[in-house]
Amino acid sequence: MRYTRNKNQNEGLGAIRRKLALTQQELAEILLIKRSSLVMNEHGKRPLPGTALLKLALLEIKLAKTLEHQRNISGPHPAEKLDDRSLSAAANKSMQKENKCWARADKLMAKLSALTNTYNRTRHWLHIIDQSLEQGKFTLENEEQWWKTQKAIALAKLASCDTPVQKLLKNNIDLLIGEAQLNKTARLQLASR
Repeated sequence: MRYTRNKNQNEGLGAIRRKLALTQQELAEILLIKRSSLVMNEHGKRPLPGTALLKLALLEIKLAKTLEHQRNISGPHPAEKLDDRSLSAAANKSMQKENKCWARADKLMAKLSALTNTYNRTRHWLHIIDQSLEQGKFTLENEEQWWKTQKAIALAKLASCDTPVQKLLKNNIDLLIGEAQLNKTARLQLASR
């Protein structure tokens, strides 16, 4: 018995596979056959085993039921229809979220400004410390140790407000601003319905 290839691209196993948006490998795994067997069938060179044909028939039935169900759905479900009060409530909720995002972004911007100022002051202080240690003209007993202690404290403070920390904070601010803008867009879209 010769198995002939179906020349019509809208019929056959390949068409079903495309409707399901599956790759050859994925469909072969579902049918529990090797990909090469599937390819041979799509090219009309080998019939599918009986178990694979049965699984394929079940897939086609499910696909037909899904498509029929999608055709029967028209328009929004009654529960999806929004009245003016629910639209207004949704718009208010979006505005509240937007305002919270802006408030959090403002707080983080103030924190970023303080971090930047601390960072710049600490760098200036470290410069003074390094100059004093380089000169080495200490008049008091333990003065050199005091400058070294000050340097350790300044380095720790610098690490706590260094550029990566500032960048992370800036990224958080950018995310909050983006979220606020999304909520504003949602609010405006709800208001226009």
